[in-house]
Order: sequence, then structure tokens, then C-alpha cells
Amino acid sequence: MTGRARDDLSSRSLPDYSPGTHLLCVGAARAGRLTIAHADPQGKLSLVASVPTRIGARNPAVTDPGAVYLAHSAVGGLSDLVLVEPEK
Repeated sequence: MTGRARDDLSSRSLPDYSPGTHLLCVGAARAGRLTIAHADPQGKLSLVASVPTRIGARNPAVTDPGAVYLAHSAVGGLSDLVLVEPEK
């Protein structure tokens, strides 16, 4: 991986992994971006999506249907959860 995906995946946010979908989600609080990567059977990651969220949204929690909840941080002054849902 290169560029923004690598930057997001190396951030200090705690990622979440969904074993059912093999998706790894990382919220970059300072960038206001959620990066979603797929892990193949050998553990190699490939970029699925990189979507804008809100400055301060980090530490994602992935649900079985694929929705991602991101907690707030001091960066950006968020006091709510941020929800990112896959397109239907």
C-alpha cells in the first residue's frame, strides 16, 4: 500500500478487524478519514475504501453488517459517535 492508505494505517488510532468480512478499519483522527482494507488469506492488505469522516473520529468498531462506529477524541471537539455505513 502507498500514499494516504499507508498514512492512515500507520496512525495511532486503534484499528478494528471483522473476521467475517476480513476487513480492517482504521480511523485517522487528525485527517478525518476512515481507511478500510481487506486482508487476504496470507494477511496481505489491499485498500477497499478511504472515506472522509470528521476531524477527531477514531478507534472504529465494525458491526457484522459492515457499519463502522468511530469514537470521538479531543482533536476536533467531537462529543458524538460517527457512523459510516456501506452503500446499499
